[in-house]
Amino acid sequence: MSYFVVLFLFSVFCFLNLISIRIGILKFQLIILVLVFLYSFLFQLNSQFFSRYFYLLSAYGTIIKILLSFSDPLWEDDWARFLWEGQLIVQRISPYLKAPDFFYNSNLIFENPTKANEILSRVNHPDWTPIYFPLIELYFFLCAKISSYSLSVLKLGYLLFDFGILIILKRMRNHKTAVLFFLFPILIKETFLTAHFEIISIFLILLSFLFFEKKRLLLSSFFLGLALHSKIYLIVLLPYFFIRIFQLSISIPFFLMNLLFILFGFSLPFLLFQILIPENGTFGMEKILQFSNIFEFNSLIFYLMKLFLNHQISKIVCNSILVLFLIYSAFQIYTIPYKKRQEYLWIYFVFLFSLELSPIANPWYFLILLPFCFLAYPSLKSMWIIILIPQLAYLTNTNLGLGSQGFYNISEYIIALEIVLLFLLQWDSISKLDYRKKIRRNSIVQETKSKNYF
Repeated sequence: MSYFVVLFLFSVFCFLNLISIRIGILKFQLIILVLVFLYSFLFQLNSQFFSRYFYLLSAYGTIIKILLSFSDPLWEDDWARFLWEGQLIVQRISPYLKAPDFFYNSNLIFENPTKANEILSRVNHPDWTPIYFPLIELYFFLCAKISSYSLSVLKLGYLLFDFGILIILKRMRNHKTAVLFFLFPILIKETFLTAHFEIISIFLILLSFLFFEKKRLLLSSFFLGLALHSKIYLIVLLPYFFIRIFQLSISIPFFLMNLLFILFGFSLPFLLFQILIPENGTFGMEKILQFSNIFEFNSLIFYLMKLFLNHQISKIVCNSILVLFLIYSAFQIYTIPYKKRQEYLWIYFVFLFSLELSPIANPWYFLILLPFCFLAYPSLKSMWIIILIPQLAYLTNTNLGLGSQGFYNISEYIIALEIVLLFLLQWDSISKLDYRKKIRRNSIVQETKSKNYF
């Protein structure tokens, strides 16, 4: 129960600004580490505890998140861009047409100009237009419409998606699965303290899987399209969906209809944004490609490749490895019968491997692994810890006060530690798996074992 006390104190201290960047990144990371350690003891509580106190635990988590929603973000500044771009859209100005630095000497009149200048001054990479697709920009717009430049409104809005996930996980599994996700410390920190929007993508992809489990394939395909629109790296899921939808389709026309619904879900936010702002630019397509080609942060396998190859060849090699891995995995999925827990485990490792291969592996990107960790085999208790390791990326030279070697520069020792820890945890998880035996086991036995844990 100590986790509940420490998490509450953490949220209160953040709310009162007693925990701020003044304490230093190392002390802050130590607090996060303590929270994760205490969180691990929740797994030892039986399922009846979570069923009996489900609403009380949900209310507790909600209070924590509300307190953090009124706290200042620590060690992150992406939120400034979110607020700025949302306000631009309110004034019917497309953020895709003009980068923030265009407005430094602009005569354009903004609501609350003092606040506008403050937010504008804190936008990182001010020479870049958005690298997010319209669905996310529309969320920023709705928040700005409710209250201009309000970070609290932006973060409180995430609660709607968080509650949605809580309900979805309870329906897909049980109370324990839902609460473990809802109270996961890294998720709380990245979403309600630093304001990252990955919770939206997680909600959409889980909604797609919920409808998939219910055999409502057209709805599943539609929300897959929306999820893909919200985070383009979800494209690694397409081979899985194409195969399973093809196997479950009653006819070729029905299969093609599902593909159209994926395309419709992906395209709908573009249409809505076009209606909102007819002159809107290219929706960031070009900038997203440039961003992925130029920017690099916390690369792992990609970093190792660059020790022997140049940047461009390293990208080709990493992309080729990922494509081959997806082809092999797709073949495995095609040849084995559908068993949902094994499929979620496969998805977990596909996402993990793709993030490790990517030149950009921000710590909050790894949150996408969390729901699939809990939906897969809960006996693999080390899997969720993998999401903690990328938090080491916050130990940049700038945050550590080691001089101006580039704001996003991370010491090779930190990257090496990340790689070693991730490898050890992955090895520990994979070594406990025998895919062939698990495939051949009776599904009733598998479900019974899982229910005994949860």
